[in-house]
Amino acid sequence: LKTPPLPPPTLSMTFGANDGPLGGTEGSNVTASALRTRLEKEILNNVTLKVTQCKTDVEKVDVFGRGEMQLGILIETLRREGFEFVVSPPKVLTVKNEESGQEEEPFEEVIIDVDAQHTGLIIDRLTGSRKGALIEIKEAEGKARLIFSVSTRGLLGFGPEARAATHGSAIINSTFANMGPHLGNLGGLSPGKLVSMEKGKSTAYALYNIQDRGTLFIEAGQEVYSGMVIGEHSRPGDLEVNPCKAKRVTNVRSTSADEKLTIAPPRRNTIEELIAYMGPDEMMEITPKNVRLRKAVLDSNVRSKLGKAARQKVK
Repeated sequence: LKTPPLPPPTLSMTFGANDGPLGGTEGSNVTASALRTRLEKEILNNVTLKVTQCKTDVEKVDVFGRGEMQLGILIETLRREGFEFVVSPPKVLTVKNEESGQEEEPFEEVIIDVDAQHTGLIIDRLTGSRKGALIEIKEAEGKARLIFSVSTRGLLGFGPEARAATHGSAIINSTFANMGPHLGNLGGLSPGKLVSMEKGKSTAYALYNIQDRGTLFIEAGQEVYSGMVIGEHSRPGDLEVNPCKAKRVTNVRSTSADEKLTIAPPRRNTIEELIAYMGPDEMMEITPKNVRLRKAVLDSNVRSKLGKAARQKVK
């Protein structure tokens, strides 16, 4: 029998050494050469991965895989081995059709087994902003099997979202199906982020005042730095905040001095969730102890200049 061909890679991410302010403080393998050697060793055993030299930065490598779960498992494996590095947002691999000249993107066949009561929710999530197509539905004894055709872009972040919405009852399997016409923009605007403007340890006093602006990702006493994403803004657009601000100490007693500060528990994101959550101008910082989200350009002044230049280019 002939060996069936391996499905082609659908996503790529750029891996590089951690160049942030906290780089080299939490990991045992922190150099770009050690990371490249480990990834080259990985492809000897995992034939579905592909590693190439990054064209824009000789210190980084591009890793090609078959979905966010496979790349997420690779990142978690490296993290547990003591590696400290950063990864870029995932890029969906597209090709140009030689006959029609149109851009095409990968589509996957998605099979979902779920409780029948959640069928409508799953269909709504995949056929809405994700632009998936329902192919077949079967129901029996309170269970349902749904088969969809969804673009790889449309599947990003769907796994954790579906498991949370169905209380863990959804079982999702997907395989590469074919290349199809590019679907254009998916979904709405990406959420804004709360970005730290100071380096140091976060304080309960600062976080208490910041939590009204959105959802926090950190807790009091955690190390932060300028350009690090510490939460999700409740409105579109990023907001720079100071999570290290301490309460001013005076010798005057105030009525609010003894009030207890109540801070909502921070939202903990997994690596798989952050892969889909990252914005195009952000990076994920991976260490054995922490997983952080940060801006690719840490300097706020440089970020604002690049943003203005990008807007003028669009006009």
